[in-house]
Amino acid sequence: MGAVQITLGAISVALGVVAWSMFAMTIARFVRIIRLGQPDGTRNGPALARLATLVKEFAAHTRMNKFRHVGVWHWLVMWGFLLGSLALFEAYGEVFVPTWGWPILDDLAIFHFLMEVLGVGTIVGILVLMAIRQANHPRRAGRVSRFQGSNFAWAYFIEAVVLVEGIGIIGVRAAKTALGVHEMPLWAEFVSGPIGHLLPASENLVSVFAFIKLMSATVWLIVVARTMTMGVAWHRFSAFFNIYFK
Repeated sequence: MGAVQITLGAISVALGVVAWSMFAMTIARFVRIIRLGQPDGTRNGPALARLATLVKEFAAHTRMNKFRHVGVWHWLVMWGFLLGSLALFEAYGEVFVPTWGWPILDDLAIFHFLMEVLGVGTIVGILVLMAIRQANHPRRAGRVSRFQGSNFAWAYFIEAVVLVEGIGIIGVRAAKTALGVHEMPLWAEFVSGPIGHLLPASENLVSVFAFIKLMSATVWLIVVARTMTMGVAWHRFSAFFNIYFK
């Protein structure tokens, strides 16, 4: 563990503690506010039917698929955020020890393929969604846009974070390939593998990419923790409750 790993790791942990603490306190504030309302007994059941609706709308993305050309890309970004959390928390280990990976999972080619798909899918998905937002921007005269009234500064912030996260996932994987950490078949690292062969073998490079992943997530946590009304960010969590209790 060199000076780069110690420095970047210490910064990541220190800011991470602050960010996650702020996020937890904001969640607690949400709960306190919600509990001010009167109970609604009609939202308790039928539990199985509600759960089935949740799984259907979540996994199949049925509501978002009603928006032509949007659903599949939003689906990719959604799974990139959820399962990409594995890559995010893995980065806390990688920033200190560049060769570190999840026990057992790190030896499975199928796991690496999944992470590869998530990284690539996140990048491609968010780029397409960014293009769709611009193509349907309400600034175009006479256009009826579903983005009318949206806070575009917040949207651009979230899009940037998602894009950086995707790049961070592929970047770490490519840097670890360059370092010779993994001996995986090409199908399991079909993008990061070829990129990795172009990069220098450097532990510091792995730590830097891991740090980028962590910092983008840390900034995101701090900003959304301070902005409870940022629906474009909070819907990632509230959507599950909204679908179940609707």
